[in-house]
Parts: sequence; C-alpha cells; structure tokens
Amino acid sequence: MISVKKSFINYAVEQTLVDIGGEPMMMLVSEKLHSKYDCNLENSYKTPRYINDVLIDLYGKSSHNIIDKITETLDEFSHTQEIEKFLLQLNEF
Repeated sequence: MISVKKSFINYAVEQTLVDIGGEPMMMLVSEKLHSKYDCNLENSYKTPRYINDVLIDLYGKSSHNIIDKITETLDEFSHTQEIEKFLLQLNEF
C-alpha cells in the first residue's frame, strides 16, 4: 500500500506538470519516463533522478523552473525523511 507521503509526492509532481504545461506536458513526461526508464509518474516517489533527467532532456534549462515548483510544493513537508530524500535526489543537477 502506498503511503500518504508517497501519494503527496506523486500529486505534487503531477499537479506541477499540469499547472505549468497542462495535460499534454504531464503525458509527454510520463511517456518519456516509460520509454527511457520503463517507469511511470505514478511511481515518481521512487525515481526522482529519472524525473530530473527526463525534465532536463525535454526542457533543458527550463527544467530548473519545473523542479523548483515541485520543490516549493513539497518544501513545507521536507522535514519528513521520505520527502527530504526525494527532494535531495530531484534537485541533483
């Protein structure tokens, strides 16, 4: 069973992508994750480095803005170990 924290991470990633680029952006990132790493957004809490890599591949330097927004959304919960670990790995450039 997925924990509440992991669900919140997934929500933050997906909602940020939708907020910035709509459903097409979320689908593009999801498809790239699947084709490159055989994983999906629903398991994004497990693969922050993959998300980082895919965002850089797709959006170059603009990926930093997307990652910053995800970080901003999760930052108030970064005192929890799972979220802190996720953010540290997501922000490795």
